[in-house]
Amino acid sequence: MSRLTWKKKNGEWGLKGYDIKKVPRELYGYMCKLKDYEENELTEEKKQAIDDAYSEQAKEIAELKKRIVELEKENNDLRTIIKKQNKSEWIPVKYHYIEDDERKREGYPEDWVYYIDSALPDDEQEILITTKGGYVEYDTCYVDDDGYYLDGGRDWRDIIAWMPLPEPYKEKHVMHEEPIAMSQSGSSL
Repeated sequence: MSRLTWKKKNGEWGLKGYDIKKVPRELYGYMCKLKDYEENELTEEKKQAIDDAYSEQAKEIAELKKRIVELEKENNDLRTIIKKQNKSEWIPVKYHYIEDDERKREGYPEDWVYYIDSALPDDEQEILITTKGGYVEYDTCYVDDDGYYLDGGRDWRDIIAWMPLPEPYKEKHVMHEEPIAMSQSGSSL
């Protein structure tokens, strides 16, 4: 696109085809902006630098998307394993502190201190936890964009294992051919 403004070596400038002295005052500011825009137009070098930066960012985004898909698959695999396990088994909590090279490679936010390497509960799942102090406690896990949180406020590093709550007790109905007589103390007669 050709320029709409002109400029002399002495700094004088104007709008092609118009006498700048006859331009209404209200339009002069717009003409100045147009002149500034045209003086700062993108050179081929600037365009190439922008294209290169964009291509690099696009590659990084593609790699991050690929890693997200891998992590989601791993997460789904772990959840499947947990569901297949006996629900009364404890699931150890394993984690590692995030090093700078891993943070950069995986794109982890700066405020993430550690990464949990073991399966975690679903959002709003009620669980039992075993603390490093050896106590068993009830808690609820919540999941949001920033990670997994426990309603009781504990940090996952303070927990050595967790497990889903067992299924509620269900009375088994056993049919007897003959009624069993019971004494008042509860023993059969």
